[in-house]
Amino acid sequence: MRAEWPLDPQITYLNHGTVGVTPLSVLAAQQQIRDEIERQPSRFLLRELTSISVGPPRTEPPRLRHAASERGIAVAGAASGR
Repeated sequence: MRAEWPLDPQITYLNHGTVGVTPLSVLAAQQQIRDEIERQPSRFLLRELTSISVGPPRTEPPRLRHAASERGIAVAGAASGR
């Protein structure tokens, strides 16, 4: 499991999720997408990107396990929640 993270093996990280370390498999998948875009940017941006469906907009936040709904609020992003 440790080999999946691009962390310095000389340092013991107790909470690498806080600072946004991305698993190597995700980095590889991202690179494949970037490579495809760079090979034919017009095709991707003008044809393929416009046909990608991200699903319907959400009207309610997803249900969280063990979370009291009366204690949560919806915000546009982490930086906007005050």
